[in-house]
Amino acid sequence: MEEHLAQSWSERPGAGPPPDSEDAVALMRLCLQAQVPDKQAALLSAWSDLRAADRHVLTEEMSRSGIVGQIFTRGPAFKQVFGPAFLVYYSPAFLRNLAPKQVREALAILAEVYRRARELWPLRPTTTNDHSVTIRIDQLKELKLETILEAFASGHSWLLCRKNDKEGLVENHTVDQMQQLVLEGAQTKALKLWRCSAKALGKDHLTRRNHRVKGGGACSGASDSSSKTGPSDGKSFTSKTSGAHTEKSESNQQQEAAADMDPSRRVSWSLEKLEAALTRGRQGLGFLDA
Repeated sequence: MEEHLAQSWSERPGAGPPPDSEDAVALMRLCLQAQVPDKQAALLSAWSDLRAADRHVLTEEMSRSGIVGQIFTRGPAFKQVFGPAFLVYYSPAFLRNLAPKQVREALAILAEVYRRARELWPLRPTTTNDHSVTIRIDQLKELKLETILEAFASGHSWLLCRKNDKEGLVENHTVDQMQQLVLEGAQTKALKLWRCSAKALGKDHLTRRNHRVKGGGACSGASDSSSKTGPSDGKSFTSKTSGAHTEKSESNQQQEAAADMDPSRRVSWSLEKLEAALTRGRQGLGFLDA
C-alpha cells in the first residue's frame, strides 16, 4: 500500500518526490482521495493551516494499517502495531465535494470523525490482519458545509454511533433524541462540527461563543449561521417523571421563540441547549463526553 501511495503521489502533475515526514502517509492518502489537481493543490495548501491537533489526529489515525506487524516507513514511528485502524467510508466523496474552496473545513471534519471514533474504539494491540472498523459518513458525503453546520441552528446534532465491533455510523439527531439514545444504552459520541468553520459566524461571534464554551465543554471554532428555521422539530424528550408534560410544553415554547430569532442568535441558542443537555447527561446519565 505504501509504495502505491508513493507512486500515485509522484504521478501528480509537477509533483516532487514523495514526502518522508511523519505525516507522509496521511498526506498521500488524502491527496489520492482528492484525485484531481486543483483539489489536491488546495488540500496540500490547507494542510499547513489546520489546527495542530487536527493534523496530529489525521497523521496518527491514517497511518494505522490494521495488519499484524505492518508499520509504514513514511509515518509516525510506532513501536508496536495498535488499532483498530479506521476506514472512513465515503471519505473521498466527502472530501471532493467540499474541495477546493472548503477543503480545510473538510479536513477538520474528518479529523473530528477520527477523534471520536478513537474514543469509541480505544487503542489495543493488533493481533489479526483484519483489525479495522468501518466508519460510514453517508449522511455527510454530499452535503454542503452550510447544510452540515445548519443542523446546530435547528436543534440537531451530528453523532457518531457505534453499531457493533466493526462498524460505526454518523447520524443526525435532535438533542432530545440524543438523551433517549443514551437511555437505551447506545454507544455514542457527539461530533463537535461547529468547531470546523472559524469564518461561519464571524470573528466577534466566534470569540463570544468560545468564551462561553470554555466554562462547560471542550469546544472551539464556529458554526454556520444561515438557517431558515429555528429548532422547530416539535419533538421533545419525554421524561418518565411526573413533570414530563410540563417539560415538553416548556421545550415547545422555547422552540417557537427560537424560530423568531435572527440566524446568529439561533445558533447560539442551539449550542447553549446542546451544552445544557451534555451537562445534564454527565451529571445524571453518564451522557455524551464533551
